Amino acid sequence: MSATLASIDTALLAALAACVAAPQTAPAPFAVATRYAGPVTREGLSRVCGSQYPAVLLRFDGEVPTRIVNTLMAGIEDRGVATWSIIVVSEEPREIDDAINASAVGAPGILQLLDVAMGATNGLLVAGLYNERPARVTSTAVELVEAGVVYAYVARIEAMRDLPLAANPDPGAGLSPLDLIVGDANLIGTGYASNPLVAFESEPAP
Repeated sequence: MSATLASIDTALLAALAACVAAPQTAPAPFAVATRYAGPVTREGLSRVCGSQYPAVLLRFDGEVPTRIVNTLMAGIEDRGVATWSIIVVSEEPREIDDAINASAVGAPGILQLLDVAMGATNGLLVAGLYNERPARVTSTAVELVEAGVVYAYVARIEAMRDLPLAANPDPGAGLSPLDLIVGDANLIGTGYASNPLVAFESEPAP
């Protein structure tokens, strides 16, 4: 069965949720993992995260359909490349050096947080993806920075699936079956009445 947008989204969020722990640990540095929608703003982060930081957020960004036409087999395959943003957020009053790159357990920098989130999702196998290709990270970027206040970095991840298809009526439904064609029936001297098949005899090569 092909993967759905909902099943991929659920699998990605479950992988990120495994990186949440209290107290924080190096492999699980987040206080919360949840979904996000829309542009990243301080107000939006406050509404979704409350006071739970560091946070990792999953946002669905869209899907690009691709049609593959097989001219030899007269077949058409519709696939979609769906994209999510994994947003790591740190409410950070420290200096820029510590906010960006600090490896202390319980106080990681934003780069350490981004690596943990990518490690949980890049290469993730989700049931029903096209040809069993795992999800993959395609890029990272800075989403929002207010030095001394909040840092939000993003990793974009994509997954390929077969697109849902409409159930069209069978054009052959209700048509009468083809008449049976018996091979060798009209050849002279084959004795069709008793044996419709020709018996071939081979001779050894000289």
